[in-house]
Amino acid sequence: MKKISILGSTGSIGQQTLDVVSQHPDKFRVIGLTAGENIQLLAEQVREFKPDAVSVRDKSLADSLREMINGEKTEILHGEEGNCAVAGMEEAEQVVSSIVGASGLLPTLTAVKAGKDIALANKESLVVAGEIITREAEKHGSIIIPVDSEHSAIFQALECGIRSQVKRIILTASGGPFLNASREEMEDVTRRSRPPSPHVEDGEQNYDRFRYTNEQRIRGNRGPLALRVFRPQHFGVDSSPEHRSLYGRIYRRLTDITDE
Repeated sequence: MKKISILGSTGSIGQQTLDVVSQHPDKFRVIGLTAGENIQLLAEQVREFKPDAVSVRDKSLADSLREMINGEKTEILHGEEGNCAVAGMEEAEQVVSSIVGASGLLPTLTAVKAGKDIALANKESLVVAGEIITREAEKHGSIIIPVDSEHSAIFQALECGIRSQVKRIILTASGGPFLNASREEMEDVTRRSRPPSPHVEDGEQNYDRFRYTNEQRIRGNRGPLALRVFRPQHFGVDSSPEHRSLYGRIYRRLTDITDE
């Protein structure tokens, strides 16, 4: 039976992971969970999977969670220190890293340094500190398996054949609000070129749609494109100088757009 910790258990990847665990109780045991503010869902997960320890964003949430799961033996931690403690738990054999954003970097690095195998969905960790993480993984015998988005597709494709036979892998970007813009039109793009904000209605789904669209407007889709452009090199894909130069030009242009 494999013992796992899940960083970001209340998010999409975390919930999907727990769904798999619930279908195979003879193969997996949840040792630790971390979450942000959704302690209602985390409390349900604690009752069902009974982890040894969990961590939430701050002490106030930790105190509230403690009242909600009164009677459970799970240790409740909080903050970045708590997340790192869960990530590095001695009993865990594998850590699913699905905390959103750069806040997942230190817990992921902690798990790597502890020699855990990493199921990596937190792509920002490789963007922010890819060289450090891959170096530490090699040093401590940690295996990093990409489980989300294009980097998982690349990994699976390479594992299906002989890697030496692959000359290059080409990733396309979504384009965001400038999907249909020509090369000439992109030269004149500024922040004023963004599409208008959608109307914000009541309801979480509408807010999420507004937030996503508004982030595209603000960044010119720089963030998602930059993540997809840079991270594959940390899995040994297309890191030649000419490609790094091309990626650099793309990133600098997108940076110019959002700074104008």
